[in-house]
Amino acid sequence: MPSLFTYGADVILRSTPLSAAEWLELVNVRRYMLSTQLFSYTLPELGDCHMLRGGPGGWHIINQDQPEVDAPGNLGLKTQGLWVYGPSSTDADNRYGHRLVWGLARKPDSWMIAKIDFRLQPERENHYEVATLVTLKPVEAQEVIEAVEPHEVLSELHSQFARLVDRRRHMVKQSNDLLEAFAAQDEALRLISRSTSQG
Repeated sequence: MPSLFTYGADVILRSTPLSAAEWLELVNVRRYMLSTQLFSYTLPELGDCHMLRGGPGGWHIINQDQPEVDAPGNLGLKTQGLWVYGPSSTDADNRYGHRLVWGLARKPDSWMIAKIDFRLQPERENHYEVATLVTLKPVEAQEVIEAVEPHEVLSELHSQFARLVDRRRHMVKQSNDLLEAFAAQDEALRLISRSTSQG
């Protein structure tokens, strides 16, 4: 495995186009870099992803429809990861369709691709989509970049991780504010106790 922080620079800081093998290596390095951090974050479950049309706000989560699941082992709607919504398509009659979802799971530490089959209910608001079957499988990076442009994979992983870090920073700030409030309260109480004992 190349050095985590030098491989990308070696490849990117040049004028010639990247080869398919180099894009693949960059994607795998990004995954390796993220996998060292993901265990310290709370990640969304696949079933909690808002990716189906209809419901409050115009979208609803997969779990709401209680679809069937086709996945190996312990994989399923509770699988946690960084999930990115891919394109969707419908049949000629606009009655059935599917949506592609790809991501990086925490356990197992693997790339994932999910296909969400849905049934459309155009009589409901926003052409409501009802999930009927979720097919989830671990894949190699090559299969991901065959479905999504490799630069989009890198960009989406960056964006997803940035949101996690922002939430962590917000939580840390709230914790620090709480610590400062506790310290101020305890100092005030200490002074009150001292003045009371002296009186």
